[in-house]
Amino acid sequence: MRVIEECKHKSLWFNLGTLIIQICIVEYNTPNFYILRESQVKKYLLRVVILMSFSYTAQAMDCNITYNLKGWSAFYRTATGSGVLSCSNGQSANVKLNLKGGGFTVGVIDITAGKGKIFGVKNINDVFGGHFSMGVHAGFVKSVEGRLVPHKTGALRMHGKGTGYNLGFDLGALKINR
Repeated sequence: MRVIEECKHKSLWFNLGTLIIQICIVEYNTPNFYILRESQVKKYLLRVVILMSFSYTAQAMDCNITYNLKGWSAFYRTATGSGVLSCSNGQSANVKLNLKGGGFTVGVIDITAGKGKIFGVKNINDVFGGHFSMGVHAGFVKSVEGRLVPHKTGALRMHGKGTGYNLGFDLGALKINR
């Protein structure tokens, strides 16, 4: 990192991830030079950071998933299903779901009305693949399930209703494929 020697005593340093910026505060008392003060620099940089954050959130989109999932568990949990993934930019795809994991879980479950939301997706293809998954489920005749899937850029939250006799929580992998 190169330090501007003339500005060592009067500088502002900003760390923007992998980019480190040194801003030299220069004050001249002649009318030919613009006087740049620390407060002005902070205001300008705050505006830049705000605009950068808006441009990032404008690129990210949210996707919704509706799904059916059927499976069983006895400390080991397995379930398969299908669904429809649709994103706010108009992209959509039919998907296959495959869940495998384990935990304190026992029973059978058939989710027929599952919904989910994926936050912070840049492209629909980012959703496909295997992801770590945490879930809870309970039911006696009527069943409910909740699942959280941390994602690279955000998270997938899933919840559903259906039938079954089950109780427990599990950790595992959820694979989402076309």
